[in-house]
Amino acid sequence: MLIALASASIFALMPPTAAAKDPLFTDAAPIELTLNAPFRDITRDRDPDPEYRPGKLGYTDTVGNETWFDVGIRPRGKSRRDKKACRFP
Repeated sequence: MLIALASASIFALMPPTAAAKDPLFTDAAPIELTLNAPFRDITRDRDPDPEYRPGKLGYTDTVGNETWFDVGIRPRGKSRRDKKACRFP
């Protein structure tokens, strides 16, 4: 019984596998994602140090359940600040 308890304790301390933690990546099939954000504000942001804007990233699993994550979105890069070089940062 002592060995069984010790084995159970060690198993409980082991980190879960990636599949057990997040079933999103249990399959290699493509995932259709939806990204909602204030794209007009993001596109117009030409600041050298742009702020993150709130957004939502979501997907629907194989059972039909929707999952959404809060994300921060901002433009990046140097040429995106030049309107002549980049219309969509």
